[in-house]
Amino acid sequence: MNADQFNANYPVGSLVFAYPGFRPEDDAKATRLVTRTRTEAQLSASGHDVVWVEGHGAYISLTHVDPVTEEEWRAAKAADVTGKSWAAMDDRGIDEPSAAEEARARLFGFVQAGASEGDLPSFAAALDEYLAAEQAGSREEYAEMRRYAAQLEAAICQCEPQSEGGEYLHVADCPVAEIQMRMVHDTAEAAS
Repeated sequence: MNADQFNANYPVGSLVFAYPGFRPEDDAKATRLVTRTRTEAQLSASGHDVVWVEGHGAYISLTHVDPVTEEEWRAAKAADVTGKSWAAMDDRGIDEPSAAEEARARLFGFVQAGASEGDLPSFAAALDEYLAAEQAGSREEYAEMRRYAAQLEAAICQCEPQSEGGEYLHVADCPVAEIQMRMVHDTAEAAS
């Protein structure tokens, strides 16, 4: 399906399962996002038909996006968050979480629950815990936490960020911009 066909059948906000990277039939460990579209589909600069979805910062090829019914979407959304603990989310099977792993799991819950702008105060408090735990962790743990932070950023982003110098720049009214500014301020304060 090309972008025009997709847009004719699925307006912005349509419920979808999106697979960044690989589809499950191509990789058993493929990530499935239970989400909705946040832009119209369009032709990318590389010539692929793509769409942006909530909870992911980059576009996803339409070949990796499956429109679903509201019933399918709600069931999948409930299955993603019901009964999840930090251990259920930890693919390494660690029995006792470190402070950083506990903070990461709380933040990951924001992504799985479909974080919104109203969640910003709770998210900011959890992010503070996450950053404190991050500073106490090893470089490997820090890299893993940065990946989770990117997922969280994508979950609450309400704009189409532009990449500049390896960083994504968000518009001023995007909740992520406020968090980025807070992190820059806190980092500068900690360094002095």
